[in-house]
Amino acid sequence: MQNVEYVAMIDINSLNENQKDAVLSKEKYLRIIAGAGSGKTRVLTMRIVHLIEDENVWPTKILAITFTNKAANEMKERVRNMLASQTSAPWVSTIHSLCVRILREDIIAMGYPRNFTIMDTEDQKSVLKEAYKLQGIDATTYSYSSMLDYIANNKTADITPERALVLAGDYHADKVKAEIYTFYDKRQRDLYALDFDDLILWTVRM
Repeated sequence: MQNVEYVAMIDINSLNENQKDAVLSKEKYLRIIAGAGSGKTRVLTMRIVHLIEDENVWPTKILAITFTNKAANEMKERVRNMLASQTSAPWVSTIHSLCVRILREDIIAMGYPRNFTIMDTEDQKSVLKEAYKLQGIDATTYSYSSMLDYIANNKTADITPERALVLAGDYHADKVKAEIYTFYDKRQRDLYALDFDDLILWTVRM
């Protein structure tokens, strides 16, 4: 009887065969490759409902990650509308919101307080302006976006400011960028601040 209600709720017949297979698959891991507007979100949403309604998975054990708040809110609404009488709901969040939640709990182990600051793009530019002024340059020398890319790439590669200075050697341009990176990193630590790249990197490294 439960399955009959479920089929009516998610309208399984509206899916093509590949989509049905994805929704009802018994496999633990699935990779769905499809173009924009092809129904990936609908398939994922229906699979979540299927796991809750038919596979008896507790909703709070399900985590769905999206990149934008709009997508997260849309998925939450779809799941809510499909679940007939479910008081609990799965955890649907952007990747950054998930990381913030984890870090707020455990970041103290990494030397930061739980009430750390999150830097937006304007905050980042403000720090770069200070660094540029000390270097006697401006954004015509290195655009803010290119410098932020440089900093993000170093962080992702686990290259510290100290290491970046060593790698720069006597090459003036690289040395200037490494010194700006050093200033940026120190200012972040002084402010107990993380940028959006840090939210993911620190969570992974925790």
